[in-house]
Amino acid sequence: MKIKFLILIFFLPLAAFAQSKKIFEVTKDESQLLQGDFEGVGQDSLLLVLLYAPDFGAGLKIKSTKGWIRGKEPRYDNDTRNWELFFRLNTTNEVNINFSDFQQETIIIENPSEGPRIISYNVFEKEKDPNANPVLVINSDPSEASILIESIPQGKIILSEKETRFETKNLLADSVRIHLEKEGFYKIDTTLYLKKGEVYSLDFKLDPIVKELEIKTKPIDAALLLNGEPIINPFFGTLSLGTYNLTMTRKFFHDKTVAFDLTEGDSLKILNFEMDPKLSSITLPPLPKLDGARVFIDGVQSPIVNGVIKEVAFGTRTIMVEKRSLKPFSDSLLVDKENVVIPVEFFTLENNDLGEKTAKKISLGLGFGAIGTGLYLMQSANKNYAAYQKANTSTEAASLRKQVESADQLAPIVFGLGGLFIGIQFLF
Repeated sequence: MKIKFLILIFFLPLAAFAQSKKIFEVTKDESQLLQGDFEGVGQDSLLLVLLYAPDFGAGLKIKSTKGWIRGKEPRYDNDTRNWELFFRLNTTNEVNINFSDFQQETIIIENPSEGPRIISYNVFEKEKDPNANPVLVINSDPSEASILIESIPQGKIILSEKETRFETKNLLADSVRIHLEKEGFYKIDTTLYLKKGEVYSLDFKLDPIVKELEIKTKPIDAALLLNGEPIINPFFGTLSLGTYNLTMTRKFFHDKTVAFDLTEGDSLKILNFEMDPKLSSITLPPLPKLDGARVFIDGVQSPIVNGVIKEVAFGTRTIMVEKRSLKPFSDSLLVDKENVVIPVEFFTLENNDLGEKTAKKISLGLGFGAIGTGLYLMQSANKNYAAYQKANTSTEAASLRKQVESADQLAPIVFGLGGLFIGIQFLF
């Protein structure tokens, strides 16, 4: 898959620079049996093809559709003016020859049935027939483009084909308009003047119509394959029109593949995809301390049914436990399979003794407070008794005596309560 950016291309009339091509004339000589080995290659595996090409020499370009014997590339012999081509037996091959300003020629090398042989060909330039119809060869990329040829100025359709490579000798010398088109590609229109006896070879490359595409996913870091090729996420670029397959993968999520079409229309297409997380069930251990506790996963309280928490997303989750009689608990748990059983040792649940310590502190404070109050009452009673002995009137003496008796009665009670509060903390 090729990702391209939008480029504007202007096509000039081809008639301004199209040139006719020369033609090869290839003739075959009698083949001969190959005698003995040929430079280390046994005759049982060798087919030697000689191309006698005195007019082209070492400049002739040669290509085989099935290759050559390893280590035996084509070579040109200046003395014999032959190209030597080395093939394996039992293989039918095609040899393409080319030269500057010439129309490419294909030679079919058939496997000889008589055994290892030398096959010779003569390669020359074919003389032009000034009265012959022009030859037009059209090659299209991509393949199978629709080719339409019209006469100028009549506008008459001379022929219409759908080919990768098209060749015709049925045109008369005249000006013609050539149209090439294929779905999803920009059209090409050009003109050409054909002369008698000439060969015209034209190569057309149609540029694809492209469309801007933006792809986003949730989660944002999913790996993306577009038609099997990795792309970045998020993706923004331009693609030619057509059907595409997008595959999304990420750990802890189900793989997702979708197909979509890019068609003509708005220049920008935005696609948003959400992947489905893998879900697990978590089984809690049978701990008495968990009875009545609230369990939170990633801060959200989760319902517990028969000791099981369902629909927990894969990944590293934070488990929290809250209960009045327990200290708060929090720890991380990796959820990486459909059923996760939490072992007993995962939970380190400790009793919450904060209330007990607070009660002991309050009890101790009340105890010391009561003792202090008792001491104050005793001191107050002593002062009031001294004042009672010095009273000047019977009324004053009665009041002070009452206060002394009241303090004497309360002091033992307060001392007792103080001792009780202090003693409570040693009982627990």
